[in-house]
Amino acid sequence: MLLIARALAHEALADLAAAVLRTGMTPLIEVRSEAELARAVAVYESGITSREGVERAASLGADAVLVGSSLSTAADPLAAVQALASVPRRGRG
Repeated sequence: MLLIARALAHEALADLAAAVLRTGMTPLIEVRSEAELARAVAVYESGITSREGVERAASLGADAVLVGSSLSTAADPLAAVQALASVPRRGRG
């Protein structure tokens, strides 16, 4: 289940994430800023289309990025995956 940090108060985000976990699923929490990232296990916003976008997400400490749209429209999906996946992961704080 996708939860959007920007649309939810902190308590609501925590409550919904806990409810999703109780179902046996893992919540994906979309963030767009450092403040939102600080309160979530972060999956950076959808719409990432370039290595630079993945690097920006990594620099903010994102745990993952959503790239489905860019892969589904890429002329060479394998090359797109290789470019996006080659960004080193960085820890937060």
